[in-house]
Amino acid sequence: MVSLLAALTLVMISALSYAVTVGEKYGGGVVFYVDGTGEHGLIAAPIDYSTEMEWQSAIEQCKELEFEGFHDWFLPNKEQLNLLYLNKAIVGSFSESNHYYWSSSAFDEENGWFQYFANGQQMYYSKYYYSRVRAIRAF
Repeated sequence: MVSLLAALTLVMISALSYAVTVGEKYGGGVVFYVDGTGEHGLIAAPIDYSTEMEWQSAIEQCKELEFEGFHDWFLPNKEQLNLLYLNKAIVGSFSESNHYYWSSSAFDEENGWFQYFANGQQMYYSKYYYSRVRAIRAF
């Protein structure tokens, strides 16, 4: 009984002491944000979608993505996309030529927010514009 309790304690301590860090490969991608508790954060898919797409298609494709055994991917909102931009060098595999990336945030019925990864500028444009897409998931 004592050895079982000791073994459970060791398992519990090792599970609690592990903290995921930014830049770590985890959960099917690369961690690019961890909250103050160290228990929750955001993971970027390791690569962009191979083709640019319109805003609504981007949202749908991310929702339908199944990658590395995970089914809970989504298109980042504009705040999450900015966090991804700030950590793009850590995440890696962004197109060498600078591109615009869609966020899931709508400006209005006809325009959505995207971000230019050359300088971080966020702006809105027609949802029918074709732009790059990088799916993310939360943990």
